[in-house]
Amino acid sequence: MKLDLSERRKYIRIAVPLRVDVSSGEWKEKSRTMDISPMGMRFKVSRKFSIPATVDLSIYLPSSDVPAGMRGKVIWQKRAATDDNAPYDVGVEITDIGESKKVALLKYLCDMMYAAPCKTEW
Repeated sequence: MKLDLSERRKYIRIAVPLRVDVSSGEWKEKSRTMDISPMGMRFKVSRKFSIPATVDLSIYLPSSDVPAGMRGKVIWQKRAATDDNAPYDVGVEITDIGESKKVALLKYLCDMMYAAPCKTEW
């Protein structure tokens, strides 16, 4: 896990590879998060989305056998490499998540942050 405390975004993103199932209509694909925050995540998929596209997400947290289901909005995407068959890096903002799933996700992220070594000098 990599924790970047120099980040200037609203929420810290944690680089952790969680399984995420992504679907939109009839299309479905399994992926892994590249990083995740309380408000969104980044992962790779083979499909190009129109922006903003709505996607259904199922995140598999290590603390549960049941995935945390949520809905998100694709807010950016780019090819991961220059070749035509390269996957897309996709940034998704979480737009709808149930209260119990939100609590589980936030607890997991807090646990990961507390487990990260702190390099702050006082």
